[in-house]
Amino acid sequence: MTALLDTASDTTVIGSVLAKKLNWEMFPLTFTMVKAANGDDMMISGVAYIVLRVGTQDIDSEVLISSDMTGLILGIDWMEMNKCFILRKSRFV
Repeated sequence: MTALLDTASDTTVIGSVLAKKLNWEMFPLTFTMVKAANGDDMMISGVAYIVLRVGTQDIDSEVLISSDMTGLILGIDWMEMNKCFILRKSRFV
């Protein structure tokens, strides 16, 4: 599966159709809405606690589920929790 690493997104979120296709168990939350990176409201139907495999590493992850999107976004919350670094490749002449 392909995921978008989105430093503009505060939260990690997956589309509800994709979560259902992956048979992820959904748990209720006390809130039902978050702000999307563009400022729009995004409805949240629940949360999944899953293990994401990135390369050869298995990473425990909390992923919000929303019917307002289709893919998987790994937000800054996930990147900070997992100490991700984004390195820029330099060219030396």
